[in-house]
Amino acid sequence: MSAISAVSVVVPAYNAATTIIETLETATAAAKELAEIGVAAEIVVVDDGSVDDTAAVVSATFGADARVRVFAHRRNRGGAAARNTAVEFASYEWCYCLDADNLLDAKSVRRIVEMAGTGEWDVVAPGEMRFFATTPSKPTHTWVWDREHVDTADALRMYETPVACGNYLFSVEAWQRAGGYPEFAGSLDAWGFGVRLLFAGARFGVCQDAFYAHRQGHESYWVRDNDDGRAVAAAQILLPYLDRLDPVDRKRLLGNGELLRCFAQLPERPLHLRGERPAGMSRRRIRRREK
Repeated sequence: MSAISAVSVVVPAYNAATTIIETLETATAAAKELAEIGVAAEIVVVDDGSVDDTAAVVSATFGADARVRVFAHRRNRGGAAARNTAVEFASYEWCYCLDADNLLDAKSVRRIVEMAGTGEWDVVAPGEMRFFATTPSKPTHTWVWDREHVDTADALRMYETPVACGNYLFSVEAWQRAGGYPEFAGSLDAWGFGVRLLFAGARFGVCQDAFYAHRQGHESYWVRDNDDGRAVAAAQILLPYLDRLDPVDRKRLLGNGELLRCFAQLPERPLHLRGERPAGMSRRRIRRREK
């Protein structure tokens, strides 16, 4: 039995009518799996001003399921705002963020909750992302993290880490300490939240025998964003932490336009924490496996 008694699955959604039912079906399956170890679960959906029938589709399909609650923004405010609203409406002290186009694996969620229940972690992410275009059982490729944790140095050296995936379990207390999801960050909201968590001292674990399915090949808000927008967002995310960086890196980033270039330069030009010996480009911690 897990030391965690209840989990809120929080689902930000924008124009997700064609994907969200499949997504929520995997969330309800995960809730059933958690019930077997004595963990209650709810699902909190926040429709972020969709112009399709996202909220109506959810209500029509899951209206009889008391575990599923639906809220809506009157206008589109962005993914980070929808995530923050979902956490604010969550009933429980642990939240599992699930994007409205991705899919959970029920047994993986159980393992993640059990790992967090040891009390050793404030955040636990799945160790594997399985990318698919049409059929989840036939992923195009996977990314696998090779350690049981992620630290701040990892997030400063490369983008592709469990920090950036955004679909993971975290305590509401850690979310509060981090200041929530950065609502200015566009498609970097998940990465920005992960960076905030790490700089706030969150213990970021990775459950290596867990995965989730990541949908690709459609118009996600990463696709709708652009490199210039991400450059500005990354600069805003990192700005409060410049004094925590190695003096050489801090001096470089304060140069003419360098802070705006740093995200695009990862991992070729990694950043380093103050007191950390610069080691050049770190070994990639994610392995890509073609299917």
